[in-house]
Amino acid sequence: MLTAKQIGERIKRYRLNQNISQKKLAEMSALSLKAIVNAEQGKSGLPTYIAIMDALGRGDVFDLAFPEENISPVQLVERKNKERKRAYRHRNHPTESTDESVDW
Repeated sequence: MLTAKQIGERIKRYRLNQNISQKKLAEMSALSLKAIVNAEQGKSGLPTYIAIMDALGRGDVFDLAFPEENISPVQLVERKNKERKRAYRHRNHPTESTDESVDW
């Protein structure tokens, strides 16, 4: 499993292999220079990494890392049986007026 630091090092390698400066990458990804520096040190969150990888043309790595999982036929049947058919009416709902004397 990759550590955050290793992810940052890979991002830096991707950037350098494309001969892009940190400043240019910041412009391309609509992030600050500090965000790029932090990402390359492994100190960023997923939204920052996504923006950087998209700017570098490598956004596909997230599709590989998080593939769409198919739902089994059994799960589909179970979900269908639990699917709500109608809304539940709450008593004394704040949007429902019980005072009929209100005149608009």
